[in-house]
Amino acid sequence: VGVRSTIRDINNDYLVEADNKFGIITDQGKIIVPIEYEDVYPTNTFDNIFLGEDEGWKVFEKDKGIIDEYDEFEENLDFGIVTYRSQFAIWSYSDENLIHPFIYSSFNKVGNYYIAGMTYSWRTVYGVFDNQLNTIIPIRYDNVSFLQDKYIKYQGSLEEDGKWLHGYGLYNTAGDEILKPKYQDIHIYEDKFVIRIENEWRVLNDKQQVIAKDNKKSVAIEMYEELKNKINKKRKRPRIKKKRNDE
Repeated sequence: VGVRSTIRDINNDYLVEADNKFGIITDQGKIIVPIEYEDVYPTNTFDNIFLGEDEGWKVFEKDKGIIDEYDEFEENLDFGIVTYRSQFAIWSYSDENLIHPFIYSSFNKVGNYYIAGMTYSWRTVYGVFDNQLNTIIPIRYDNVSFLQDKYIKYQGSLEEDGKWLHGYGLYNTAGDEILKPKYQDIHIYEDKFVIRIENEWRVLNDKQQVIAKDNKKSVAIEMYEELKNKINKKRKRPRIKKKRNDE
């Protein structure tokens, strides 16, 4: 009935097009999916097929028919983020395929980055992608968050001197590890790292050397401010050149 051509083999069935609409038939000509959808895409991991129409997308299973619906809730030029049964996947427009299957329990945008979560039986772990889905931080850490849009704070484990430590660490957005995960907390004050270790707050300089410390974070920061003001005063002090009197 106006079928133009076979488009693609799908699990021994065939995706066909008629009058710019798509459907699926068997090799005996039995209609599995009516030829009435704007788009028809199979998944790359499940025996499900996605049917596109003006109202959104439907999820079709061969033995059950329409089993669910989903909508894209965010997209850019290269991919879409879709949800199905409370899980998230990444769709490639160029490949017309799910380049990341439905494996994410969360997928949230923060600036130009995405924090992805994967839930296992006993925990949820997180990682970070850039806006082209390149991995900045692998999905293996707890409590991932951004600090000042330049750093990524995470919770993880570290073996040091024969002991296992569990605490917070820090990456930059290029994916370089700045601080190992051994601190009770990490903050950024101006351009300095303020860390808590052994119940003591410490302010670190650019070489990660301790320049101020106290049991209270506010006092440690005050000590750093006093040190900074002293340095600035020394830098601003004018040098007076003595005039020599020639006899």
